[in-house]
Amino acid sequence: MKWYPNDTSGIVVAGGNGAGSKYNQLNNPQAVYVDLFGTVYVADYNNHRIMKWRKNTTNGTLVAGISGSAGTSPAHLYNPSGIYFDKNGDMYVSEYSNDRIQRFTIDTTSC
Repeated sequence: MKWYPNDTSGIVVAGGNGAGSKYNQLNNPQAVYVDLFGTVYVADYNNHRIMKWRKNTTNGTLVAGISGSAGTSPAHLYNPSGIYFDKNGDMYVSEYSNDRIQRFTIDTTSC
């Protein structure tokens, strides 16, 4: 949800369509990061993925992980719980069940 100062209601910017693994759904989101372009990144904990929503869109895009599939390989995530971007645009993801932090290089030119 996005809230403006002094508003009494918010605007849904990601998910909001019940729990699930479709690209317009989230399942126990744990962390959110909003970049300078207004792109929203979400650690989708129970779907084992990182999703992004571009400004003014209703469907997300898979950024990291394999949707709905937990694992220990670098391509898999297992309960991602945090997201951070460094000054170079690299994304760092903390994984609760894999006890690790992974780094991903994200193409932000199309955000």
